[in-house]
Order: sequence, then structure tokens, then C-alpha cells
Amino acid sequence: MDDKLNAGRHAFMIESNRIIREVVIIKVVYDLLTVQFIDTKGAVRVRRNRLYETEEEAKMHVTDKRKTGYKSPYEYDL
Repeated sequence: MDDKLNAGRHAFMIESNRIIREVVIIKVVYDLLTVQFIDTKGAVRVRRNRLYETEEEAKMHVTDKRKTGYKSPYEYDL
């Protein structure tokens, strides 16, 4: 996977453990990659382990934790 993450390649990144965004790799310096978002043209520097080659690979790492319901602090039995 590391050899395929070169400058100019497209990759996928997980934001806030729930949103998958497509990025373009701009610059590679050791373990840090500067990536540019496709939709907003903003850029950020991330480590290699935050990027995935395919969207399906990124979807496997997204956790699907949902709250089952809201409980007020007063509803818990002490």
C-alpha cells in the first residue's frame, strides 16, 4: 500500500470516523502526505495510515456506532 501512495494519485480519507472524502496526494515527505480535497480545494497534511486506496477499503474501517436513545442523567438508577 505504501508504494502506491505517490504524488498525483487519488486516495480516500476518513473524517471524524464517519465521513469518507476523496483526496489527491500533492506531496510526500517520509511518513507525511500533503493531500488536497477534491470538493473544496482545501489541503491538509496527514500520515500514511489515515489514507486508503479504495472507497470500499475505507468503508471497512468506519465504525457504525449509533446511539440507541437519549437518557437524561436523571433517568439512571443509582
